[in-house]
Amino acid sequence: MRPTSSIISLDQVSIGYGTGRKDKKLVQNLDLTVSERQLIVLVGPNGVGKSTLLRTIAGLQKPLCGSIQLFNKPTNNLNPKMLAHYVSVVLTSQIDTGYVTASELIAMGRLPHTGWLGTFSSLDRQKVSSAVKQTKVDHLLDKPVYQLSDGERQKIMIARALAQDTPIMILDEPTTHLDITNQMNIIQLLRSLVKTQNKCIILATHNIELALQVSDRMWLMHHGTMEDGTPEDLVLNGALAQAMSTDLAPFNPERGTFQVQHSSTYPIVLKGTGIRAHWTQRALERAGYYVQNEGAVAVEIADEDDWLIYHNNQFIRSVDSIGSLLYQLSQLYSSSSLSHPDV
Repeated sequence: MRPTSSIISLDQVSIGYGTGRKDKKLVQNLDLTVSERQLIVLVGPNGVGKSTLLRTIAGLQKPLCGSIQLFNKPTNNLNPKMLAHYVSVVLTSQIDTGYVTASELIAMGRLPHTGWLGTFSSLDRQKVSSAVKQTKVDHLLDKPVYQLSDGERQKIMIARALAQDTPIMILDEPTTHLDITNQMNIIQLLRSLVKTQNKCIILATHNIELALQVSDRMWLMHHGTMEDGTPEDLVLNGALAQAMSTDLAPFNPERGTFQVQHSSTYPIVLKGTGIRAHWTQRALERAGYYVQNEGAVAVEIADEDDWLIYHNNQFIRSVDSIGSLLYQLSQLYSSSSLSHPDV
């Protein structure tokens, strides 16, 4: 295995907009060193500067102060073609593609390598073919880009970046318009590129739960600051919860998820373990019950595919689904002196 080496460095970098007295600094004094073979996920609330940071690292926007180097070369000394040899970028902003087909747009990823005539070599064709295969967009190649859905267009843009074949890839919300299957396919592809081709990939996402599962390193931006560490460290030190939790959906560090806070007023006992108990408790809490150790109404998860309902230790009935369970509980509450939630 090759030793990792520094390919990106930020020295006292401040990012934002404007010049001179009218500077709007979003984050100041960033000192970062990035090596190959890393999948870095950038997270944070809206408006904190995630896209600005990505654009600044990619050389598309100048830092307000400080310096950025790619492979020990200052980005302000690199012309666009030189930058395109180092960094491929997939941004959220739409580009005007006119009547260009998906195949032609993907092939544009090779322009930094083809010379001024744009003549494709066998290597160029191989890189384009590989990008198409990896992103599974064969069926889209003959379509004009303007006819593609948002998700299809996103995959074509990722394919173009792959065809460009740079050591650094920067992606802003690359899975925003994709369904869950395509999200996982793209993320797994990016992870594979990091491990097998020694790439450094930096991507921004709002999907914190996915980021926790796949990132080697996490950058957490929040109110003018940035935390840098493994995702597990940012969970354990409380930084992630502090930055991303809300009163309605606090972050649960044990589960690594954000949990919607339900109004739970009605006590119920739940007996059972395992996956059925887990999903039964979630359904009960969503319906307005809170689970405790003692109470007049109890639900027991039986060995078979049924749920048993008790009232004051007396068996009431069994049901064969969580939907039926919630309905029968509402009937039980409405027919007794107990107040019942809406289910």
